[in-house]
Amino acid sequence: MPVIIFLMETKLAKDKGTGILKKGGFWNSSKVPQEALSGGLLLGWMRNQSFNIQYSSKHPIHANLLDKKGIEMLSKQSRISSNQTLNNSNRGALTRDGKT
Repeated sequence: MPVIIFLMETKLAKDKGTGILKKGGFWNSSKVPQEALSGGLLLGWMRNQSFNIQYSSKHPIHANLLDKKGIEMLSKQSRISSNQTLNNSNRGALTRDGKT
């Protein structure tokens, strides 16, 4: 089961995204609402994960994955975007193939 999910181009009403993520078990989230008829980003993660959101806009969400002690597992230059996902077998490694 994935512990992190990233959805793009959601085009959801303002508060709908959080509800969808919670139904899937992703209780923590960061969202960027759509602008006009485009955009909308949702980053959701399970309760046992910690993220520090550095920056978000209509294109990227820059976030640091933290370990249980609150220490960064990813550098500040790392980001979660449409072509990158966290590799579940090697927490902290980013892959470009979209596989978890």
